[in-house]
This record gives sequence, C-alpha cells and structure tokens, in this order.
Amino acid sequence: MPPGQRPRDGEHDPRRPGPGRPGRRPCHPRPDARRVHRRRPGRRLAPCSLGLCPRTRGRTGSLQLRAFLVTAEAHRLSAFFHLAAYTGARRGELLNLRWPDVDLDGASVHIRGSVGFVAGERIEGTTKSGRSRVVSIDPGTVDVLKAHRKRQFADKLKAGEFWKGKEDGHVFTTGWGEPIHPDTVSSLMATLIKEHNAAGGVVPLPHARLHDLRHVHATTLLLAGVAVHVVAARLGGMPIRRSRCGSTRTW
Repeated sequence: MPPGQRPRDGEHDPRRPGPGRPGRRPCHPRPDARRVHRRRPGRRLAPCSLGLCPRTRGRTGSLQLRAFLVTAEAHRLSAFFHLAAYTGARRGELLNLRWPDVDLDGASVHIRGSVGFVAGERIEGTTKSGRSRVVSIDPGTVDVLKAHRKRQFADKLKAGEFWKGKEDGHVFTTGWGEPIHPDTVSSLMATLIKEHNAAGGVVPLPHARLHDLRHVHATTLLLAGVAVHVVAARLGGMPIRRSRCGSTRTW
C-alpha cells in the first residue's frame, strides 16, 4: 500500500497485526503483564511494604520506630538515628552537620550541605537541592542532642591528646573525633535491628534501610495534616509522591 494511503472499506491494512499472524505482539500488554511490570525485581519498596505505614497498620509504624530508637539508645550514635527520624534529613546532610549549625536554644538545625565519598575520598558539598534550609526540632530532640554533646565531650576527655576533632566540629564523629563514613551508620542500623530481634520477649522489627526513616517522617507529617509543600521544604525541596495507601516517596 503506498505511503499515506488509507485502506478502503473491508481491505486489510498490512501495517496492523491481524488474526492468524503469529509472532506479532499485541498493541497493548496484557493486564497481567502490566502487573508484573509494576512489581519488577529490584524496585524500591515503599515504607508500607516494610511494615512502617501508619495508615494501613494504625500505630504500628510509630511503635516500631520507638522500639528501634530505644534499642539504639545504648549506642553512642543513637542521636544520629533520632535526628534522622525527627527531621527527615538525608544521611550525608546529618554527617555534615557542625555544632554551630545546631541551635539548641532556638530548637532548630541549619542544614547547609552534604557529604559523600567518591573513589575513597571524602567530598563535602551542597545539599541535593543545592539550597540550605533550617529545620525545626521538638523539645525531645533538643534533649537528645544535649545528651549527645555531653557524651561527645566525655569521649574527648577520654581520648586526650589523641582527639582528632576540631573545636565546634562535626556533630557526629568517631570515638576519636574523626568524621564518620556514611556506610558506617547504614550498616549500624541493620546491626541494631538484629540485636533488637535477638533479644527475648520483644516484637521483631522488619528489615529497614536508613533512608526509610526519611520516608516515615514525611508520611507522619502528611497524615497529621501538614501541607505537602511544607513537608517538601522541610525535606529539602524535593517532590513528594503519594502511594495508594497514603505513604510517601521522596527523591
């Protein structure tokens, strides 16, 4: 058929698949194929699939978070996980925090940048959105940060001349005052969950990533009625997508 010419009534168009022509794929995938595509392996899971969705499981998400934070209290970096859960900040943003960025009297944290590792080298730069932001914190988080600062000061006295931190340096450091590698806190969260589940007489916690604390924070605020644009600004100005169950995805 010449290009641009339409078939007449009753005439088959060879450009379209017709009956009896094996090997041709249908114009639209089957419904089951679409479902398989949505659940393709390797796709990131929403917080609800990790047992952390407040809407579908009532108070389960907050209770699991509280249980995890109680387990983490014995570790010297427990304040890191508390701040991650109550601010929604990214891992690199929290590890880049200095004490001058923390206003305990004004109950706020100024997130100015982020940190990461490239080819084994520590790189400090701007946040993912390229803008700094001030995040308010609750009185409980203020108390946690005050206790963390006292613990860090005790580590400094214990290390003595071997302390490698600077005056008004990083909020979260090693026992010697050095900045923490991002992978350390990620693997530590998995370790703390295993320790919690290994203890007797407790409700086991599901597997979760450090980044899931950011998702849970956003979901909790949205379900509390906080406007989407306010939550997005608090999390760094990134777009927020709602799933059908009400949980969020932030990127």
